[in-house]
Amino acid sequence: MEFLFDDGPIIACSTGQYSNAAISLIRISGFEELSCFNNCFGSESFKPTPKMAEFKKLYNLKGSVLDEVVVNFFKAPHSYTGENILEIGVHGNLLNVQRIIDFFEQNLNFRVACPGEFTYRALKNKKMTLTQVEGLDLLLNAQSNFALDQGQSILSGSLNSELSSLHHNYLKLRAALELSIDFSEDVGEEAVSKEIANWSASLNKLLSGLKSRVSSPIKNILSPQIALVGPVNAGKSSLFNNFLNTNRSIVSSEKGTTRDFISEYINFDGTHYKIVDTAGLRHGESDIEREGIKRSLEVLKDSFYKIFVVNPCDYLGQKFDQLKGEEFDLVVVTHSDVKNGECPNFEFPFKAETTVQFSNTSEANSEMSVDQIMQLVSDKFKRLSESKPILIERQRSLISRAHKLSEEFLVSAKSQNDVAILSSQLYVLGSVIEELVGVVRPDDVLGSIFSNFCIGK
Repeated sequence: MEFLFDDGPIIACSTGQYSNAAISLIRISGFEELSCFNNCFGSESFKPTPKMAEFKKLYNLKGSVLDEVVVNFFKAPHSYTGENILEIGVHGNLLNVQRIIDFFEQNLNFRVACPGEFTYRALKNKKMTLTQVEGLDLLLNAQSNFALDQGQSILSGSLNSELSSLHHNYLKLRAALELSIDFSEDVGEEAVSKEIANWSASLNKLLSGLKSRVSSPIKNILSPQIALVGPVNAGKSSLFNNFLNTNRSIVSSEKGTTRDFISEYINFDGTHYKIVDTAGLRHGESDIEREGIKRSLEVLKDSFYKIFVVNPCDYLGQKFDQLKGEEFDLVVVTHSDVKNGECPNFEFPFKAETTVQFSNTSEANSEMSVDQIMQLVSDKFKRLSESKPILIERQRSLISRAHKLSEEFLVSAKSQNDVAILSSQLYVLGSVIEELVGVVRPDDVLGSIFSNFCIGK
């Protein structure tokens, strides 16, 4: 992360980076004086009014027009990064955008920004806290309305307020302990002990509240995945295509058509779900087929909603040893349009919450529609998010560590008379809290966060 130590001017396009658009926004940050743009916008002296959009023609050094643009100047420190920023709205053809960026890079000595570099400068210049940066990361990469709302809430400072209260309580506790070391004879040991006990309990209460929000796993909320699993020729690919309302998977009467899993994203009720059509389960007849089945089981393990698809006419009582102990959310019995009596009775070797009939020819002949199945998926997702879990892994890990250390300190404060031991325990707890709040910012933590950001943000 070389950019951590480079304060030079940076340039990037924050919109329209991957396809043509009506307007693309090019942002330049970190230049010292507006004079570096003299002659670029049709006059020898470039003096735009801060925070006032102005229509200009952008010229190259030979005096030819590169584009007609809208410029907006944000004077430091009143900008996103805390530096001078010039935003240029240009026509969003990708060739045009790249030509303009190349012009500034080659002639004005600007450097193309790294992913997340604008936000890093905002952090460095104290325009944002580390917690807010993590909230922005969550907001930019959210796969659900829940994650989107939490990212926006963190960005606006809600969690930062809670963490600030936590840090305030820690400082009060540390002050009380230092008081007991230096002034216990003046204040009185009983008064000091009471002060330590009160602030210890207050700190522990705050951490317990945060701990309740990091106890459950979050992978299913951050990237919810639906797995379609079942024997070969059960109708998984047909059901998969019904979910997508398109012929994405190849459907054939030949067994083992799907050798590897196929995935697509669908949106339902404000959440992006990854739905996966897996290879059919049977005793593999080739190395490729066995590998496909192995991958199917890995997909199943990583999925929060598990659907077993079976054709009762072709079931023949298989035991599916690979699924021993597995619990499914839904069993979909396909070929429900087959006349009664043509399919044998069967029992499944695993648990499932719900069983539904689904026609292999027409959803209209089915007991449950795709939308109704997706409503079951959505209901489970909402149950997982009811406790409003904190979704940022660094925060979750530090909260768990801080809570454990707080519990240990609380016990020691009641039974331990050695102030040196208490002071040592509190120092360790404080280092975790300060890292959580963002007082301490290890470079590897910053690298992990900003690797998820897009260029221009």
